[in-house]
This record gives sequence, structure tokens and C-alpha cells, in this order.
Amino acid sequence: MTMTLIEIDRCLRQFRLSGIRDTLETRVLQAQGASQPFLETFCLLLQDELDRRQSCLIARRYQQSGLEEKLTLAEFDWSFNPNLPRQACFQLHTLKFVAVGENALLIGKPGTGKSHVAKAVAYQAIQGHKVQSRGFIVAATDGARSGSYQRLKVVARNHPYECRIPERRPQALQNFCVE
Repeated sequence: MTMTLIEIDRCLRQFRLSGIRDTLETRVLQAQGASQPFLETFCLLLQDELDRRQSCLIARRYQQSGLEEKLTLAEFDWSFNPNLPRQACFQLHTLKFVAVGENALLIGKPGTGKSHVAKAVAYQAIQGHKVQSRGFIVAATDGARSGSYQRLKVVARNHPYECRIPERRPQALQNFCVE
């Protein structure tokens, strides 16, 4: 049985395969022009569908996360605060702490870069996890009030990473939950 492109489109719509629907004509022309084998063309169509679904999933997770912006560590101005523990930030960005069920906590005075780092880590986590941004929480510890807390501390259970920064006390922290 042979189907027209209109009939195939209708079937793809019924099966909710919009990734294939969107690229079918282009892939057919590409296959005809390059004399591509059927299985190669079919694999490309399936990959188109998977890519579209992944893209939609990430967009949906981002919308549900409550994050205000899509930040990355690549766009972070490291010269702004050269004392920021760059290696520890990139270690967080790998999400190893999430994979092993650990927690991360960024503490520091406003303007040290912890919000950007937290949002970048949260946005990275969206690629494979549900993320819920909880906004800013005011930190009021004895050490913070006395001014003795002079470091940005990235804490992953049993694996603390520390680096001294010039500011004296933490006043807020960025909180997000990764499922």
C-alpha cells in the first residue's frame, strides 16, 4: 500500500510524531538526492523525533522550574570576582553531587556570583532532571552576624570545597531542588 505525503502527515499527526512530521519532506528530498538507503533515512527521521521530544522536555522543565533566566558558566564574568572558586563551580556544574544524592550550598555576600553559579547549575540540571527554584533565602547565622564567615563555601556532603573571598558575611543564598 502506498500513501501520499498528506496521508503520511495525517498518520504522523495521529501518532503525535511531530518531529518526524516537521522534517519528513526535507529528509525525503535529502534521501532521493543522495540515494540514501531506507534505514539511514529512517534513522535520521527517528533522531529528528527524539531531538524534538528532548527539546520540548527541556523547555517544559525550564518553564516549570521557576528559574528566571537561562544562565551558564560560559557567560559568567570570572574577572568580576577572581577569588571565586572556579574549579569548585565547574565541579558543581558536572552535577556529580546530584548523581550521588548529595547537596550543594552556596554561601556568600551579595554580589559574589553565587546566584549566577546556582542558576547555571540549575539550568544544567534541567537537561536531565526536574528542577524547582526556591528563590532567595536570607541567611542569618551567628558566624554571618559576627563577620567571621569570610569564604564562599560550596558544600557537598562529606566533600566540602572552600575558597576565601574578600567579603565578610553571607546575607543570602540561592536555593533550588533537583529531583
